[in-house]
Amino acid sequence: MNFARHLLDDIQELGVPVSTDLHDGDGLADHHREFALRCDLVFLGAAGAGERFASVMRDILREGRAQAVVATAGADGSYLLTRDGSRTPHPIPATVPPGPVVDSNGAGDASRSGLLYGRLTGRGLEECARLGARAGAHACTTEGNTDLIGPGDLLSP
Repeated sequence: MNFARHLLDDIQELGVPVSTDLHDGDGLADHHREFALRCDLVFLGAAGAGERFASVMRDILREGRAQAVVATAGADGSYLLTRDGSRTPHPIPATVPPGPVVDSNGAGDASRSGLLYGRLTGRGLEECARLGARAGAHACTTEGNTDLIGPGDLLSP
């Protein structure tokens, strides 16, 4: 939310890593851009940026402090771009849901939670993105996201 960007100074003073989810941000709105450039991990929806999503990801890494940018693309998976020198976002394939798709509402939030769980447990970014894909797929199998994935299912091969 636009009003929350004014908290970024206080949060950064704490010295803790910060992530942001721009949802369907196109990378141009001032308040989205400020979050994108001042956070360590940035999530955005590929649909919001359209065909420009890769250049938006590169701009965020070049101009901001982010170590990684993830563009989610629903059933098409996601794209990961890190500061490793690559100029092309790495595609992360979607995970096949473990059951029939009932409701995709909340799959993006579950995906981000899976990725953040991986980061907080010390995993590499690509593995984290795959955990996010698994959590997002799991979320699609229940109505209203009522059955959250646990660590056992998240980490199972």
